[in-house]
Amino acid sequence: ISGPIQVCAGSTTNITGSPAGGVWSSSTPANGSITAGSGVLTGITGSTTTTITYTMPATGCYLTAPGTINPLPASLTGVATVCVGQTTTLSCTSPSGTWSSSASGTASVDAFGVVSGVSGGAGSATATITYTLPTGCRTTRTVTVFALPGTISNPNLCPGTSATLSCTP
Repeated sequence: ISGPIQVCAGSTTNITGSPAGGVWSSSTPANGSITAGSGVLTGITGSTTTTITYTMPATGCYLTAPGTINPLPASLTGVATVCVGQTTTLSCTSPSGTWSSSASGTASVDAFGVVSGVSGGAGSATATITYTLPTGCRTTRTVTVFALPGTISNPNLCPGTSATLSCTP
């Protein structure tokens, strides 16, 4: 039996056996189910284990290996919008994870979940912020970055006069 026999809850991984033609099974399919003919293991319940068995139908010989189903991190919380040049903080109650951004040119994130708005494009842009546990299991949240308004012209006024202000994006 080869391949990683670890999977995150709600995800799949492929396991291979040699020689080809064997049948896969799981001792506890409620924790991790496996497709009999293909070796695709699906994590059902996190923080559990199952025993994976690969059986050759012609001989009845089999091999077993432990399978681990890792939990997903808790959902990310916090305000998921930010303006360019400002920050917002996302948090996760699952310890020991690392933060990353799918588009650091739009929104960057530091080791503490502080998201900085970098660029809002022509009005707004999005980046996916990911929190990954040491097991590789992850959760994500989309953050929207809003561009700042342009500059205001005609800012000088004399007492008792009025002016029309305009903003250029």
